[in-house]
Formats: sequence, C-alpha cells, structure tokens
Amino acid sequence: MDEDPHKTSVEIPWRKVAAFTVFIAAVVYAVEHPHSPFYYLVKFIALPVP
Repeated sequence: MDEDPHKTSVEIPWRKVAAFTVFIAAVVYAVEHPHSPFYYLVKFIALPVP
C-alpha cells in the first residue's frame, strides 16, 4: 500500500495541455490582429507551403 490514494489513474500531460492552450490563444490573437508578429509566426507554422 505504497500508492498515493489521491493519485488518479489517468496522468494528464499538463505540459502538452499548456502548449496547446498557448498555441490556440496565439491563433485567436493572430486572427484578430493580422499584422502582429503572432500572425506571421502562426502563418509560418500552420501554412509552410505558400
């Protein structure tokens, strides 16, 4: 009985969740502000082929 009783059976990858959240926020910001640096960054990442 060494296991922590508060530990859940499913591990949540918080680092991936945070990265995805930041990426979505950057996409939303880029859509709202098309001349911001985020716009060109998202465009570069999401659309590598012109």
